[in-house]
Amino acid sequence: MIYEDQADDNESVRARAAAGRQEAEQRQDEAFDHAFEAYERLRKAVARLELEGPDRLIAPAARLADMGDLLQLPGGTPTFDEDEPVWVTEHDQRPFTWVMSQFQQARTEFVQGTRTYFNSV
Repeated sequence: MIYEDQADDNESVRARAAAGRQEAEQRQDEAFDHAFEAYERLRKAVARLELEGPDRLIAPAARLADMGDLLQLPGGTPTFDEDEPVWVTEHDQRPFTWVMSQFQQARTEFVQGTRTYFNSV
């Protein structure tokens, strides 16, 4: 009788662990989909800025989109390590954490430039 109870306990632990893994994978897939959709909106916004201006926002927006390009590369792999190097140019690799910091910096510069532009109009 004791062995049957232990087997039931082990089975329920395995079932909870499997459910937890499945839920985590689903959250990861949803987060990746959300990030990809945001990236696609960013690329469309940059294309529109290139066509319509204002000219002084094009370069910061393009830099932001370029950093977004680099963020898209490693994110789809299930064994991704954030310290893993990413090719940022044909001859230069940097850690993914560096790419993240550059993306944040580009985003900040774009937002500040946009605010300055629209506050002066």
